[in-house]
Amino acid sequence: MADTDIEKALLTAAKTFLDANGFTGAINWENSSFDPSGATQWASVFFVPNVPDVLTLGTRGDDRMTGFLQIDLNVPQGTGSGAMRAWLNNSRQSFVAGKAFALDGYNVAGAGTAAANGFYEKNGASTDSRQAFTLFDTDGTTGLFNIWGFNGFAWFLTSTGINAGGVVGFYGVNTSSALPPLTGWSLSANGDAPAPTLSLPPKVTIISAGWGQGRNVDNWFRKSLTVAFRSDLQRANF
Repeated sequence: MADTDIEKALLTAAKTFLDANGFTGAINWENSSFDPSGATQWASVFFVPNVPDVLTLGTRGDDRMTGFLQIDLNVPQGTGSGAMRAWLNNSRQSFVAGKAFALDGYNVAGAGTAAANGFYEKNGASTDSRQAFTLFDTDGTTGLFNIWGFNGFAWFLTSTGINAGGVVGFYGVNTSSALPPLTGWSLSANGDAPAPTLSLPPKVTIISAGWGQGRNVDNWFRKSLTVAFRSDLQRANF
């Protein structure tokens, strides 16, 4: 789903920014359990989309999604003013107006084997040195299906592991292309018709980013970074 790709791309960008500024393991994500007791700094992250604007009509028309990402940074009251200033400066580099983010992978859609449809994220390399991609289960760690290159002349979509012998193949395409092609896939032994098509995740463009006024909340001093974004989506990819 392309709209959730936008959310994941921005949350990934937020995690990259926060990890680089010492917040690893101290991030309160939406709908998660988090206790800041004993922390010297911690952050909360919120994704707030607007209702999409319709650009063109029809099932293959385009929508424009806008909204903002909010990152709340917290330090104990009376401390951390210097760190806050450093984080502000770093955020200017991380969320520059015009910078684009996108997930590193492919959306697979239209496969007759419905379980093979979804987002395949970059996951290492094939033995022929081309990239490999994995559709993970909801736990984010269990691989369900993989797309990987074979001997430099084909791409496979399998339920067996990347580069694994005894291939359980569902779809494939003969090509030496450096990356998986978006079209031209055909059935393998275990796949149901029709064969899928691939598409790239949408790019998310930063419109602006800025800090709000600091405030005291439950013994913490908090400042909020608001990152406004825009992304155009084809409705057929939803």
